[in-house]
Amino acid sequence: MDELDLTGKRIALYTRSKDILEGRSALLQAAVCEDFVTQRGGVIAHRFADVKSPGADLTLSGLAALQQACSTGEIDCIVVYRSDRIMRHRAQWSYLRQILESGVKILCATENLALRRGPEIA
Repeated sequence: MDELDLTGKRIALYTRSKDILEGRSALLQAAVCEDFVTQRGGVIAHRFADVKSPGADLTLSGLAALQQACSTGEIDCIVVYRSDRIMRHRAQWSYLRQILESGVKILCATENLALRRGPEIA
C-alpha cells in the first residue's frame, strides 16, 4: 500500500499559529492540509489547533489533546502543514515521541516528510 494513500484512515489535522492576529495562517494551513488529505482519498476525522501568544509558556492544549487521541487509538495519521508545526522546541519531543509510539504516522503537507515509529523510537 502506498504510504501516501489515506483511504480508510482516520486523519487528524493539526495547525499552529503564533498569535490570534496570525489567524489567516491557521486557515491557510488547514486549507493546504485539507487538500492534501482529499487528494489522497482521506477523510478528516479530527481537528486540533493551537494559537500561541508571544511570551506564553510551552503548554499547547491542542497538541496535548492530539497526543491523547493518538494514545486512545482514535487516529491513524496526522497531517500538518510543515514539520515545525508539530514540534518546534525540545520540550515538545515527549509529545512527538508518545504520538509515534502509539503507531500514528505524521505526514507534512508541504514537505516530503513522513514520520513514523521506527527501531530508534522503540
